[in-house]
Amino acid sequence: MRYERSWSALSSFLPYVFAALALAACSDDSEDTAREGERGPEANVADAGTNATSDPPGAGDDAGDGGESSSDADAGDGGGPSNDADASEPPSPNAAAMIAAGENDTCVVTYGGAVKCWGANLYGELGDDTTFPSYTPVTPAGWSSGVARVAVGYAHVCALKTDGSVECLGFNNSTQLGLGNGSTDDHHAPVKVNGLTGPMAGVFARGCNSYSVGVDGRAWGWGCSSSGQTGDSALHVGPMPINGLLAGVVGMTVGDYFACALLGTGGVKCLGNNSQGELGNKSSVPSSSTPVDVWALSSGVTSVAAGGSHACAAKSDDSVQCWGSNRHGELGTGSAGPFAGANYPRPVSGLPAGTMGLAAGTWHTCALTGSGGVMCWGGNGTPSGVGGGQLGNGTTDDSSAPVVVSGLSSGVTAIAAGGFHTCAITGGRVMCWGHIEAGSAKPKWDGLVPVVIAGF
Repeated sequence: MRYERSWSALSSFLPYVFAALALAACSDDSEDTAREGERGPEANVADAGTNATSDPPGAGDDAGDGGESSSDADAGDGGGPSNDADASEPPSPNAAAMIAAGENDTCVVTYGGAVKCWGANLYGELGDDTTFPSYTPVTPAGWSSGVARVAVGYAHVCALKTDGSVECLGFNNSTQLGLGNGSTDDHHAPVKVNGLTGPMAGVFARGCNSYSVGVDGRAWGWGCSSSGQTGDSALHVGPMPINGLLAGVVGMTVGDYFACALLGTGGVKCLGNNSQGELGNKSSVPSSSTPVDVWALSSGVTSVAAGGSHACAAKSDDSVQCWGSNRHGELGTGSAGPFAGANYPRPVSGLPAGTMGLAAGTWHTCALTGSGGVMCWGGNGTPSGVGGGQLGNGTTDDSSAPVVVSGLSSGVTAIAAGGFHTCAITGGRVMCWGHIEAGSAKPKWDGLVPVVIAGF
């Protein structure tokens, strides 16, 4: 929830994708040989799918969530790690370059092009051939190099390779792995997504859905579609182009049963569930399988992130606006409650000027500020009432206005929001806070303030 200096425009990262493709074509080896600085960023509309992502190795700003934040499209929660000692010195290949968070898992792409994941591992999504949680980062088989971007869903992970292909692993109950053959078998090792036409430039995920955007600006979706979030109501066993998003898309972000696309014009379109006003077009229709324009956001948007049932956008005029559910204060308007939501964008109050990126979780939202700090607002607990702390301010109290994350007032280059946890990259290191639930009789993870994740 998918957040990198989060999201930059597709045009800014296409040169890196093409560079990687050209290098691979010229190589004597069959394996990808793209070097640091030649990996293409993923454009994602923050998410934190549940993922917010940061810039890929060697890339500048990207259009990136979701993280779940997995896969989000925003222009500010990403960016490669900085080197405080010497800006001219290249970062370590093991340093974190981009990050994406899912419901209970988090993954990082290093500057060396490797993927490292940790979390609940409910269906083998960590790629270590187990279904036992690991809170120490592990590398899925086959992803030790050659990866540009990563996106995390409920219990599956997808990666954009430097050759423009996409691979996924983990839970596959709704064909979110994109095998194209109708199989719903889970996979503990990466498998290729079949049916995508042309090289891809971005990958995004949340819940039981996966999306990708091609270098031609066309959006693809697969997985569950009960609310029309993949462009119709049919279950997509493999990727299908989304009508209404066949060109001009620079990034996406994925919420629970809805998705939004950031366009090259600076506008935003959303499709899928609208029970809480997630489409942002002042409509009360329950859902839409056709992408609709978000009200008053036809231009100027630099970053967008979708959460559980809400979404937020940062604009070039320094404003941040949110819409959808506001039960826990996730819209940042100073109010909260079951009837405090909005089916059109409302301004967030209390943020400093210059938001660089956004990430959104199930009940919370975070912003990467112009000074490199992190501020969060919304829900700060869990459905069970046990654990929480995703706002990172040392409490489990909800906040309907932005609060400063403890110890992160500067130096952050990327953020990602999962279901009930949040992570950031600072100086190539990864810090996380909040709650990860791995199921009964399995160890959980909690932190009310940011803690360093070992391994970077």
